Amino acid sequence: MDDVDDYLFLESPLLKMLLMNERTICINEMFASRNINGEFHTLFEELLRQPEKFFEYFRMSIQTFNYILEGIEESITKQSNFRECISARERLALTLRYLSTGMSFRALSFSYRISHSAIRLIVYETCLSIWNSFREKHMPMPTTEHLKAIAKDFFTKWNFPNCVGCIDGKHIRIKCPQNSGSLYYNYKQYFSIVLQGISDASYRFVTVDVGAYGKQSDGGIFSLSNVYKHLEQNTFNIPDNDYIPSTKIMAPFVLLGDDAYPLKSYLLKPYSKQNLSREERIFNYRLSRARRCIECAFGILVSKWRFLKTELQMYPEKVDILVKSATLLHNVIIDMEGVPVLTQEQHGLNKKTSVSRRYNRYGATAAQVRDIYKNYFWSPAGAVQFQYNIFN
Repeated sequence: MDDVDDYLFLESPLLKMLLMNERTICINEMFASRNINGEFHTLFEELLRQPEKFFEYFRMSIQTFNYILEGIEESITKQSNFRECISARERLALTLRYLSTGMSFRALSFSYRISHSAIRLIVYETCLSIWNSFREKHMPMPTTEHLKAIAKDFFTKWNFPNCVGCIDGKHIRIKCPQNSGSLYYNYKQYFSIVLQGISDASYRFVTVDVGAYGKQSDGGIFSLSNVYKHLEQNTFNIPDNDYIPSTKIMAPFVLLGDDAYPLKSYLLKPYSKQNLSREERIFNYRLSRARRCIECAFGILVSKWRFLKTELQMYPEKVDILVKSATLLHNVIIDMEGVPVLTQEQHGLNKKTSVSRRYNRYGATAAQVRDIYKNYFWSPAGAVQFQYNIFN
């Protein structure tokens, strides 16, 4: 019996693993040379000596990179008694490279000499850490004073008074989730989730809502969002009604949306009936001119974080994490490096406004609020000379 026990003990897989001289966990030779041949180890120090190339590679300055690293380093640093862990700096560099290029995890695996499964996990964990670490500072719940500052900025830059933000949605292309039917299939004929955002006059996101089904309309998404609940319950900290600057006209503070959104006392949209009067056409122009801030914010976001231009091969809940972190990085970069300067063509000031005819039902109070702004833009106090160019 003792001989049998000894035999079984010697045949134990655990004992064999402990007694083997060679490594039992197989690591590809290419990955084993990461510290020598990996892209981070061969390129990063050289990029630090060339700030312009560093910006081209990571889409941000060295100072911004170090600021982000300092904020998340503790939460993404790993410890192990068996092997050297990937540093927090390399994890952040890898994540930013993915977000800025949209390269597949397998393609990054060859250049960074890290397995694609590890890269996938690193990107998810780093993005989640960015969101948790910087949200309260760079995308907090807006206060009344913050919204008043936004309104002042809109009036100064875009000649629209008492405006606390612009709202719109953007489809993010994804691979069709299993057993999802047509939930994610949008009117553009691809599968997506929706990023709905509110921007200020400097293209920063005031708040975002990510993860709605692609089949939903902007108005439908809005009516199910947390922002809508706060607005309806008067808990979004929107300031009380105030005079339009340099006038005796009392008006509420409002958001600006396109015709996909419902007309509310706190949300203005263009007039959408046929045969618009001159006053209504000017109102539509002035609203659309200011509302393009959110379209520009989306444009800047996508041009910098190009993974948003690809079909994301991951579960929708993972996409949510990546998209939210990208919008937050968008704010961080503006706060650290300043507001991007756009030409008139980039801002879309030379485009003619177009109007659809959805969500035409609204209450009398909402219609009265819109008429207040319409009359103001037509009056000598609110008119600007270039608004009459739409009639040429």
